[in-house]
Amino acid sequence: MVLAVGLISAARTYESVRIVGEKSLEEAEVVDGGSGTENDPYVIKDWQIDASGSDYGLLLKGTDAYILISELVVSGARNANLSLREVENVTVKGCKLKNSDNGVEVINGKHVELDHNRVTSNKFGISIVKGSRSTIKHNLIRSNKFGIYLESVELNEISYNQVEKNSWNGVYVDSTSRTNTFHYNNFIDNQVAPIRAANRLNNWNGEEAGNYWSDYTGEDQDGDGIGDTAFKIPSSQTKVYDYKPLVEPCSDTYNQVD
Repeated sequence: MVLAVGLISAARTYESVRIVGEKSLEEAEVVDGGSGTENDPYVIKDWQIDASGSDYGLLLKGTDAYILISELVVSGARNANLSLREVENVTVKGCKLKNSDNGVEVINGKHVELDHNRVTSNKFGISIVKGSRSTIKHNLIRSNKFGIYLESVELNEISYNQVEKNSWNGVYVDSTSRTNTFHYNNFIDNQVAPIRAANRLNNWNGEEAGNYWSDYTGEDQDGDGIGDTAFKIPSSQTKVYDYKPLVEPCSDTYNQVD
């Protein structure tokens, strides 16, 4: 069943959208086409959702069809602007998500890709709980309380993100999360406890390089772009290191255009 509340005008604007189950994808007004296969995903594109007064902007639950969510502007939901629950094979690309408890939350998700999104001014920018094999890449994650929050997740890749000016943690990784890899991210001016990493079971660098840290003070004597000394990640509960810190910001993160 689909509940699309408050179709305001022909300007492709909704107040709140709820999609539960595969059948509802075929019936939802916000789905612009596709058949749900890898080469022809369902498409939800180019909608503005004013979720003020609603728990969710877009809630998608209980699907494993291939879905592309693209170029949405969602703001003001109480719980989450974009909530993906018990889903697989969902790509979220080019969306703007702001002013909510969660910019985007993924709960029990697998093979979810968050790519080139702008996630700002939320309590949790991107939160993933009980999921695996997803990617967070090329996103701007700025001015949230927690930038990226990971709980009970594994085998996720977090790369090429601009994570900056989050007021509590740029990244929070709980003690039950493991084998997640962080590389080619820029961590800049995150406050209070910039990173909270509760164990050593995640990788804070890839084979070639790690991340850029705005408070790294090491040198690069051989000029290969990698610091000569490891970076101890600040405010971690155990000794967690990026062994290949970048000495200059990665130039291939989110293109910041206000």
